[in-house]
Amino acid sequence: MNLIDIHSHFLPGIDDGAEDSDVSIEMLSDSMSQGVEVIVATPHYYGKKRAVDDFIKLREESFLDLSQRALQKNTKLPKILLGAEVALTRGISVRENLDMLCIQDSNLLLLELPFEKWDAWVYNEVERVISNWQITVILAHPERYVRMPWDIKKLKPFFDMGVALQINAETVLEDKGWTKRFLKSGCPCVLGSDAHNMHKRKSQMGAAAKRLTELYGETLLEQINEVYDILGLTY
Repeated sequence: MNLIDIHSHFLPGIDDGAEDSDVSIEMLSDSMSQGVEVIVATPHYYGKKRAVDDFIKLREESFLDLSQRALQKNTKLPKILLGAEVALTRGISVRENLDMLCIQDSNLLLLELPFEKWDAWVYNEVERVISNWQITVILAHPERYVRMPWDIKKLKPFFDMGVALQINAETVLEDKGWTKRFLKSGCPCVLGSDAHNMHKRKSQMGAAAKRLTELYGETLLEQINEVYDILGLTY
């Protein structure tokens, strides 16, 4: 099965992911060995730190550095799409050029919810991101925001907004019931590594794909890949 990794921090020197282009290439080569053919670069974007235009410039410089190093080493890379993991903060829905943070050639925005007790502003802000920009929100690793798989009521308002869910590969491998719950939510589900390095936070896409096949059969992975067509992501 050819895999798409929609969440990875392999771009060098831009966030807490790969520290340099050599680590980036090692991460990407490892991903390819696991069957990943398309991978989305999703460096962290924090609106309180910099403007969108400044972030895009840094991302382009990082990607150029990686591309030049891969060319020097004559290293084949998977197809790379540029995006971001956007931290939800107050007012992000009116951030200038927010749509430039969508995954390349799509209207898909990977959004990271705040790790705090949510008030109404959180739900309202996500709703405004969707309505103001005609964006489809993909919630990054929703399993991190609820304590138990059977207690996902706090996520229900997002489900009703038509979001998609990005499940981390490590979550699939832990097999604590999250995957089954999210698959039953009715939301489109996609898989991401959330890889940051080659040590404690390396990609486990291949192992997760194997585990999904064991649990749910080969058709599930096919359905997950079909989600990208449904969401309008071209690659």
